[in-house]
Amino acid sequence: MMPTCRAKLSASRGFSSTDRVVLSSSYSEPIVFGWRKCLCDDREMLVTLHGSKNTRGMESYCNHFRWADEIDGGIDEVVAKAVDEHKKRIVRMQKKLNSESKKGRMLLAVALLS
Repeated sequence: MMPTCRAKLSASRGFSSTDRVVLSSSYSEPIVFGWRKCLCDDREMLVTLHGSKNTRGMESYCNHFRWADEIDGGIDEVVAKAVDEHKKRIVRMQKKLNSESKKGRMLLAVALLS
């Protein structure tokens, strides 16, 4: 007899309640890490930066969840691209902050010299 998977899932492809809140949020964009697949009955859960990256919560309902790419044997290109875009965004923000910091120091120096 197959073990029962009690993971709380939402309709399409197993969105958790955390993912539904994040996806409906107007102030943040979820960073998608991939799908977790239940080996009991092939249900899947979206794993994002906002909460369900903590997979212990999922495993407390069913310990048969695995990363989908562990099962399929490959890395999902869409997920890899999303992570890459996120890293590029962080680098752009860091450059912008450094630029603004330099401008602020220059204004302070001019004010002190005058």
